[in-house]
Order: sequence, then structure tokens, then C-alpha cells
Amino acid sequence: MAKDELEYAISVAKEGDKGKAIPLLKNVLKTDRNNESAWIWLAFCLEKTVDKKYCLDEILRFNPSSEQAKKALEQLETNSSSPSANEGMRANDKVKQYLQHAKEEELIKRDLYYTKFFMTKKKFQKK
Repeated sequence: MAKDELEYAISVAKEGDKGKAIPLLKNVLKTDRNNESAWIWLAFCLEKTVDKKYCLDEILRFNPSSEQAKKALEQLETNSSSPSANEGMRANDKVKQYLQHAKEEELIKRDLYYTKFFMTKKKFQKK
């Protein structure tokens, strides 16, 4: 029964319907927590890197010599350090730079305002 359900879940995943395959794979894992194929396919179906990593770590928990899980984890690490993964970091850095620049500009404007204010005040005091 679980084998049939796993085969069906894998075929659904291969067809590209990952959203439908995920609950099927999770159901297989409820009955067989150490099913390496179900964990591999669940990792394939999930979107977030952290979730994929969790699945692969689970395989290595019960099968530390799994070459498939090791290779998949290595590939995840390589992909997460690629330029496309760092685009979010670069965008975040750009936002920080912009905010810092805006803050500096605001401080300069404030200083100019106070300088003008006090210079004007001194002119009125001298008269």
C-alpha cells in the first residue's frame, strides 16, 4: 500500500504537480519515517532551501552513508552561494546604503538649517 502511494506521489511529482505530491509524500513518511525515496522526492518538491535541507538531513540521520543525500546537500550549498542567491543580499545592501545616504543628507540639511537659523538670529541681535 505505502509502496503504491509512494510510486503515485513520485509520478505526480515527475508530472510537475509538486503541490499535489507534497501531501502524498508526507503521508508516506507518516507510516515510514525512514523512507529515503520519499524524503528525496519531498526535497525535490519543496521550494525553500531550508526545507530541502531538512529533508536531506533527515536521510543522513538514518542513513549517514547516503551518497544521493550528500550530493544533493552539496548542490544546495553550491546553489545557495551562487550569484543569483546573493542578489537578495546585494539588494539589501543597496537599501542599507540608500538609507545611510538619505540619513547623511538629512543630517546635512538639518545642520544647514540650524546654521542659517543661528546666522540669521545673530544678524538680528547685532542690530
